Amino acid sequence: MRILGRSLSWTFTAWLAATTASPLFANDWYVDVNDPNCPSGTGSATAPFCKIQKAIDAAYDGDTIHVRAGTYLENLTIAKDLVLIGEGGASATVVDGNQRAAVATIEAGRVVTIRGLTLTHGYALAGGGVTIRAGADVTIDQCAISSNTAYVHLTAADSTDEVHGGGIAADQATVTLIGTALDANEAKIVVDGDNSTGNAFGGGIWIWQGALHMQGSTLSGNKATAAGGGSGYDANMLARGGGIASIECSLDGDSSSISANRASASRNSPWMGQSYLSEAGGAWLYDDSTVMTRFDIGGNYGGSGIGRGGGLLVEGGSLALERCDIHNNGGPAYGGGLYIAGDDVATLIDCNVLKNVADHGGAGIESAGSASLSMARCRFDGNDVRDGTASALHVVGTGATKVDATRFENNSTYGQMNDGGVIMNRGTLTLDGCFIAGANNTMRNGGAILNYSGNLTMLRCVVTQGFAILGGGLFNSGTADVTDTAFVRLNAMITRSRSRTVTPSCCERSARNASLELPSVNTNVAITKSQ
Repeated sequence: MRILGRSLSWTFTAWLAATTASPLFANDWYVDVNDPNCPSGTGSATAPFCKIQKAIDAAYDGDTIHVRAGTYLENLTIAKDLVLIGEGGASATVVDGNQRAAVATIEAGRVVTIRGLTLTHGYALAGGGVTIRAGADVTIDQCAISSNTAYVHLTAADSTDEVHGGGIAADQATVTLIGTALDANEAKIVVDGDNSTGNAFGGGIWIWQGALHMQGSTLSGNKATAAGGGSGYDANMLARGGGIASIECSLDGDSSSISANRASASRNSPWMGQSYLSEAGGAWLYDDSTVMTRFDIGGNYGGSGIGRGGGLLVEGGSLALERCDIHNNGGPAYGGGLYIAGDDVATLIDCNVLKNVADHGGAGIESAGSASLSMARCRFDGNDVRDGTASALHVVGTGATKVDATRFENNSTYGQMNDGGVIMNRGTLTLDGCFIAGANNTMRNGGAILNYSGNLTMLRCVVTQGFAILGGGLFNSGTADVTDTAFVRLNAMITRSRSRTVTPSCCERSARNASLELPSVNTNVAITKSQ
């Protein structure tokens, strides 16, 4: 018999194959390690399996697996489109990898949701908690991914190796985190090979050429660690992204936090010729498109050698932060809160940059390379540079920086080379409608602002409370156009007038400024010009 030109036997065979591979209706499977009859279970609600993997193996695409409260010593491989639900929630439903392999490996192209589970004690070269293959789309909802490790011990000479993602490693995949916590995960490499290089990226998450979405999620206490071993002459160690290492990705999120993460590198002995560098304690974003709203980026530490970015290190791509707090980050030589490099286009709206620390410059933000930076209605408060310049904002690149309606207060720069107490500009900087209080201590040059061979435009600003040897408010060795700006309650120990152009107008004169002098009408001693 033939139907529409095809035999009935062929049609039935095709239908049977299709329904065998994927049933018409999704099934529910049940797992309960504490059920005494589970060894003979069939996966039903009344006769559950003992093992999650057994349910995965029995399931079809589109099925749901219900995991009842308990601890499951397993390393899962998921090669189907499934939903896994911990019925007791993450606090009561634990999948323990027992340090044998990744807790869960999701194969290429799969669509998987994991909800209400703790994934812990995984161990792998990449993705100790969850390894996600290319093309997969994974949602991790109300989960805890904790105490997982990606580890390599590099012993071969003249070689290079890397570890990725102590908590999650995703390769060309989409990852969505909803109400999920990643904590105490580590990507670690130890280098014992002569003339070898070891890199550790992404203590919490490593993702490459994919997409990461975060909603109400946290990354805390994660580490990227690169260490020199007992041997390994002329070895090189690099650690980046204590919380996140995201490379050529799309990253977005709301109401999430990246806190208390750390990137660290160390050498075994200075006599072995070992070099080390760590940076990006919170997140390393390389050529990403990043949008963060209401993020808390705080307490991260990333800095050894000439490291950059205690909170965030952004290299290339685009960055948009709105209503974010960047605070209490530290460790690097430059950019305690945020370091922007490459050809970024970066925007900060209604953000707070508070109490960050850097060794040499830009404790709040450092903008370098050809990055273009725009800020509006932000606040810089309590940022400190230990020995260098620009406690709040350091502009050193060729890109343009525009700052609108932003307050700078209680920032400090210490050390013998303490120039530009609050802001130092070596590029192109426009300040419009800003309030700038000078550093809390005495500066060499520029108690509030040092324009060092840069192009500075100031409109409708107030500069106050600066104290320096030269230029209590502004020390200018570049080109400055200052309009409708008030310089008040400032002081300088020495005043000089030189040849560079400064054209302030509508400025106030205070008693403390009265002895300072500039050779132009309606100007203020707060500005010192140098050759």
